[in-house]
Amino acid sequence: MRKSNEFDLLSQLVRTNFKLKYNDSILGFLWALLKPFLMFGMLYVIFSNVSRGATQQNYQLYLLIGIIMFAYFSESVTLGMNSLLDKAHIILKVNFNRRIAVYSNHLMAVINLLINLVILAIFTLFNDVHFTLESLAYFFFLIAVLGITTLGLSFFTSVLFIRFKDLLHITEIALQLLFYASAIFFPLTLVPERISILSIQDIPAREILELNPLFIIIRAARDAYILGEINYVAEIAIIFVIGLILLLLGQTYFKNRVKRVAEYF
Repeated sequence: MRKSNEFDLLSQLVRTNFKLKYNDSILGFLWALLKPFLMFGMLYVIFSNVSRGATQQNYQLYLLIGIIMFAYFSESVTLGMNSLLDKAHIILKVNFNRRIAVYSNHLMAVINLLINLVILAIFTLFNDVHFTLESLAYFFFLIAVLGITTLGLSFFTSVLFIRFKDLLHITEIALQLLFYASAIFFPLTLVPERISILSIQDIPAREILELNPLFIIIRAARDAYILGEINYVAEIAIIFVIGLILLLLGQTYFKNRVKRVAEYF
């Protein structure tokens, strides 16, 4: 009975979040479609004309997958961090499992992801792709890995953000840096193998870029969807295990600390 009540509350919170997000805007729900599409259009026009981005095989899908994956990661992180503060008015009045607040915000990011995947499916009709059932399953597994990892982060950040509001600004800067460090709009071939800084030493730029877990996930997702190749298996397995550990530790941390968050609203 309790599980049923929690599921009903979760679905109600998700519906409420969705309505509040688009209720006062003229275009409403269409913004969920327009935001990634406008970002894609701007980057595609600029990068394919100014640089050699268009030489990347299936550059439209290459760019779109990068934008969709990063948007999901970014939204999951920011919505997860705000999940308790967004529900402060409910938390102060109603006794319920606080994890539902985190799940409801994460589901908002999942809904937007599903909408964006519809856009990807439409673009796929006009491009030459070679994915197989195995590589497509791997593509969705990569999305799941990203979701598990960000959900684990959310259990930490949602509690920390109540007391440390500077976390929002730090997160915004970190996401901006990650956007460029994840090769969202340029192929890896455009990155110099080494970069000199102040003529002091050479930095192995490509090697550093390939240490970024988000870059690895996005690169693997592109290879799986566009080329039908299953790459970075060992690296993804490590990220998956780390994500599971992060989720378990995050839930434990959340359970131990969430009871006192109401003191700081």
